[in-house]
Amino acid sequence: MKFITAFVLWATISYVSIVILDTFLTGESRWLAYIPSAVGSSIGISIAQKSNIRLSF
Repeated sequence: MKFITAFVLWATISYVSIVILDTFLTGESRWLAYIPSAVGSSIGISIAQKSNIRLSF
């Protein structure tokens, strides 16, 4: 359950930050286009954390 919560949280944070950044840089929001990229990055982070690779931010 903790793993799923962390996954959803990371996906949401990365998705929102990508959309905000793109809207700021280009002046238009293509929010649907970023769902795969946010999910992909959160899967990558989750796998890395499961593999005992410590990530420091």
